[in-house]
Amino acid sequence: MNDYIKKLLNKSSVEIAKNPDEIDFLTEKEANENPILLHSPKEKEHRSPEEEEIASLSKRGYKLLHDGLYDDAIICFQKILDIEPKNAYALVGIGDAERKLKNLSSAIKYYEIVLEDNNRNNFALFGMADCYKAMSQYSKAIALWERFYMTEPNNITVLTSLADSYRKINDFSHSKKYYEKVLALDSSNSYALIGLARLYFSEKDYDTAIYYLNSILSTTTDLKTKIRVLTSMGNCYRKMKTFNLAIDYFKKALKIEPENFYALYGMADCCRGLGRNEESIYYWNAILKNDPNNKIILTRLGDAYRICKQYDKAMPYYKKALNIDYDMYAVLGIALVYKEMKLYNEALNKLNQLRMQKPRHFRAYVEMADCYLCIGQKENAEAILLTYLKMGMTNPMVESKLRAIRNS
Repeated sequence: MNDYIKKLLNKSSVEIAKNPDEIDFLTEKEANENPILLHSPKEKEHRSPEEEEIASLSKRGYKLLHDGLYDDAIICFQKILDIEPKNAYALVGIGDAERKLKNLSSAIKYYEIVLEDNNRNNFALFGMADCYKAMSQYSKAIALWERFYMTEPNNITVLTSLADSYRKINDFSHSKKYYEKVLALDSSNSYALIGLARLYFSEKDYDTAIYYLNSILSTTTDLKTKIRVLTSMGNCYRKMKTFNLAIDYFKKALKIEPENFYALYGMADCCRGLGRNEESIYYWNAILKNDPNNKIILTRLGDAYRICKQYDKAMPYYKKALNIDYDMYAVLGIALVYKEMKLYNEALNKLNQLRMQKPRHFRAYVEMADCYLCIGQKENAEAILLTYLKMGMTNPMVESKLRAIRNS
């Protein structure tokens, strides 16, 4: 790696996040139009046989890349390098193919070779930045995109990439700045509007998030975008506990896509929040039709049946969730079924298991105290609450329960 690239990548040492979103920058049309990237062949009538072969291989290589035949594209581009080892078109082509194959370190090496000869090759910069983004090395990706931004401050792809990467490292002020630059160039850019909505949602500023989402909803004709916006608006209202408003948006999403996970989940959770548990059962079941091993949904469905006092239906869902993986809420659910059925010893056994697995989970102690009181063991009820407090923990429910026991 040359000194230029080292300097470029050492600009930022910010902590990075995980789970990058990939963005494909290079299209066949862009590659063929890019004046920096191309080998700049002579006019056809003045080409040598060697140049004719390079032009033919270049065209074929990018066609293979466009068609998703990445290994074949690499072979094709390598033939160009056998003729001309520094051909930027072929080097970027191999870099893009390796990137598509998730061979990110290998892709970066090819982009580096291009940048060593021409540090303004935007497609190598883009490809390299995208690799670092896919590797969750957002600070390095940002350094490369910032370099490109200096020469093309109105490039919307660069601006959105910068905004996304800053969002990934929780630098919301910079992220907002770049999303807003996009909107200054294109006030209806749905990508930037959604990005800003996500930022405000993460800051729990749901009203502002709704403002940006509404801007998209009023203009978009794309159904996928519309569904995404409707469910996002539903989630904003759900977080504000205005469940009836949230339901309106989730229902609109379900009219377009009846099996949409986020709309079904939102409906179920809103019904739960409104105490309409029998209705929530319908939506939890609808999710399980397509995702039968989702242990969170299995536990939620168990809870809904338990609240409706359908204990014989609740138990199998809790047990199925536990068969998939340990779930503290499934264990708690089983314990509460036993408690509500007045099987206090069985409930205590399950709650004690939960306490051993999650010693700081206050709910286990409160429910155990209740069970002890139900079987006339006041001293044990007080003792289990003190066990929690002696760990240096504080919780208003535990403290309130202890006061009530001591005052009784």
